[in-house]
Amino acid sequence: MAIGNFLKKPKEFFELFRQSNSVSKMRIACVLWILFIELVKSFDDDINTSWNRFDRAAPTPKGPPGKAPPTGKPKNSSVPTGPSLPSIVSRHMKLAPIFNALYIDIELSKGQIDAADVVAGLWNLKDKTVLNKLVSLDNKQLSTMLNTLDEKIKKVPAGLTQIADVDAISEKMGKVDVLKDRAGREVFQSASKGNVPKFIRDKTYLGDLASLKVDPAQQVLQNLSILESLDSADSTAQLNTRLATIPLYSLMRWLAEKLPLLMKNLEDTQIFSDSLTTASILNNNVVDIVALTPLLTSVKTGISSIPLANMDIDIVRPQKFLEQIAFLISELNTPADGLPIDPGLGSRINSTIASVLQDKTLRQILNNGKKLDGLESALATFTEFTRKLPKIEKQKNVIFEPNNFITVMYSLKVLKDIGSFQQLPDQDKFTELTACLTSQAIDEPDGLDVIRNHFDNFLSGLQTVQSKIPSTLNATKKSLSKIDDDVLVLDDDSFADFKEDPVLATLKTALAEMSENFFKPISTEEKFYEAVEAFLDKNILDTFEKSEEWISKVLAANTLHHEKCQFIFQFDNNTLTKLNKLPKIIYSMKTQKPAEKLKPFLQAIPLVKSGLEDFSEIPSSKNQSSENSKIQNSSKNMKKLKITNPENLLTVAHAIRSLEKINEIHNLDKELATVIQQGDIVLAVIGNVSNPINKEMLEKIWKNFPVIKGDMIRLKKKILEAIKVIKPQDPEKNLEDVGKVYESIRKFSFNERIDLRPFRKSLDLFDAPGFPEMQTSLKKLEDPYFGNWWEAHKSFQKAQKALKELQWDFEQFFGPKDVERERDEQSEYILSWMWTLSTIIFFEFCTLMALCAINKCLGFDELVKELDGIKNGQSKFIISGFFFR
Repeated sequence: MAIGNFLKKPKEFFELFRQSNSVSKMRIACVLWILFIELVKSFDDDINTSWNRFDRAAPTPKGPPGKAPPTGKPKNSSVPTGPSLPSIVSRHMKLAPIFNALYIDIELSKGQIDAADVVAGLWNLKDKTVLNKLVSLDNKQLSTMLNTLDEKIKKVPAGLTQIADVDAISEKMGKVDVLKDRAGREVFQSASKGNVPKFIRDKTYLGDLASLKVDPAQQVLQNLSILESLDSADSTAQLNTRLATIPLYSLMRWLAEKLPLLMKNLEDTQIFSDSLTTASILNNNVVDIVALTPLLTSVKTGISSIPLANMDIDIVRPQKFLEQIAFLISELNTPADGLPIDPGLGSRINSTIASVLQDKTLRQILNNGKKLDGLESALATFTEFTRKLPKIEKQKNVIFEPNNFITVMYSLKVLKDIGSFQQLPDQDKFTELTACLTSQAIDEPDGLDVIRNHFDNFLSGLQTVQSKIPSTLNATKKSLSKIDDDVLVLDDDSFADFKEDPVLATLKTALAEMSENFFKPISTEEKFYEAVEAFLDKNILDTFEKSEEWISKVLAANTLHHEKCQFIFQFDNNTLTKLNKLPKIIYSMKTQKPAEKLKPFLQAIPLVKSGLEDFSEIPSSKNQSSENSKIQNSSKNMKKLKITNPENLLTVAHAIRSLEKINEIHNLDKELATVIQQGDIVLAVIGNVSNPINKEMLEKIWKNFPVIKGDMIRLKKKILEAIKVIKPQDPEKNLEDVGKVYESIRKFSFNERIDLRPFRKSLDLFDAPGFPEMQTSLKKLEDPYFGNWWEAHKSFQKAQKALKELQWDFEQFFGPKDVERERDEQSEYILSWMWTLSTIIFFEFCTLMALCAINKCLGFDELVKELDGIKNGQSKFIISGFFFR
């Protein structure tokens, strides 16, 4: 009761307190202290009771996925007129990176994917095998090869524009080019009468050849016909028949027995013929052969100044490496067919998770406006991944530089051209150039034209005769002999039997065929018969011997016909023209500097490899449990995020990113018009490009522009149709509200995937930049038009259901457990202040007790007066006054 009157009657209380003994005073002090403790405890209970009432006022929605919580709005409420599509996209894009990051974190933690899979997704690769191929390239070896090639190019003297005087060399070489086909043919080694053909030396059977011009078979047939027309034997007719038979029989016997011997004696005539032809060509073109010496010497000098034309540089291996890189770059630019792993990340991957989670819109949609602290620990693996990502991400632009492919293809073409120049004569052979072009004219002997004009005609005529001899020659000769014998003894008694003799009929048929198929064709070989007549001349042997001596002298005085000099004939018109292209290629390589352009790409490869190796240090789900437990224990009763279907996260992220691309394309009308209009102009001026390599590349890329233009127009039309059905709406309060947008456009089908990067980068291949507006427009259109629109269509169809399921997952994560944690935090905050206040009260109480104890100094009346001041807020003791007030 005394304590209860403490505040009502402080004078009486202290009077009683002063009169009490020491033990009573201590008891009163303890009771006062307990009073303050109970006051604090009572205040804490009041706070908890109030917080519980708040919980009951805003219960956490419960229910299976797909069942939306009550909104409190009438069922037939009208659709609100909210912000436009850009505002919708802006809000939704705050969800995309978080969902995408959660998906990657979950899959990394479970070991379903590794860091290489994520990097491959971020780089839009077909799969991580492409990344593995990239880092397995032997960049050092290729760098060495390209640097060696570059050093060779630098050594080529400046100002070299031509290696060969093509017109002059072609004219001179044309005179002796026939010698090219005679390489390796045997010719006279020295002067000797034995070089004269044997049939000339012996004049074997040449006389009978002249008789082939007349057809004796026809004469025999005429006489046999006259004899058969008689009724009886006639000695005159029989004699004429026998006289006609004799030359025919003699000729047939010569063809059967002597002609083979003559042909055998012609075996050595080929050497004489080749020697005669070669000597005639050499002797008639001495001036031109001598003139070739300075012309080809200049070629030697030009080739010597270009070490690329030698075999001392390896062309094959760099070609194979570059072909491998060209194929790899093609794979690097081949996007994945399925759903990408990073649709919602893009450039946002390096944003800090903590800063993103503070966004009010994100907090509203995911947790009814409350904090999202729990998500930060749920993204521990992804956070560690992004911490290590910059090292490898810095190399992305270098690896995907479009000029890399252009440079590789250019280098391949150059190496191919250089390789073709390496097929030219070895420079070692050029040391024989002067020796091979030694030439001297020798005066021709009399009668040489006779041999030159008739020798080959004679040989070819003999071959024709031999080829036309009938296969039945011997049988016909035998029949002719029998009939000749019968005609000799023919009389009236045997005349009738003679006419009916089957041998006669057979002979007549054979002779008719021989006349038609043998004598008639060879009778027209006028040049052959002229040669026969010339070779029957009594002085022909002397003419042949003088000709043989002349041929030997000419062959000895000239060297171009030697087999070792055949390399000279490789300088044909096509080779020389191609050779003159080499200085242009060298100049182009000096200006283009392919080795220097590829250097960043090759240097980036080991950095990518090192970056991938760093990812191996990221803890897996097996060895990360202890670390996760530390993170989770840092917050009281922290829940673990459980996503029923992680694919939902990726589906929604891709749907949101696709909606962003739709908005981007919608806002790029001007750029699309520029590309469509100026694209046709670009096509028209490609033919004016001076560099043939650049021109070829431009033609290859831009031939597909009409098709690409049509695809862009069709996609834009579909996007406009989709935008019309998206209704404006107020800021979303939960994930199910987000899904309404995608539900409205799920019916629209998108199939196009348009890659504009090659078109933009190819504009640099023109002689002078002339399409800056076109280049800028293409760059803006690249990313949105290159979206995987088929997957976007599928994501739009799945988004609504996915968002409903994710709504349920996040409700479980941010449910009562989260509310209880906030209440605990608030209670701890208030309790800390209560304890502080109680300490202050205790201190003031002790002060009062001390004042009472020293009443000798203060006096009882003054103390009572001070207590009244404390009660009325006018105390000298500031802290006590504050408390009682």
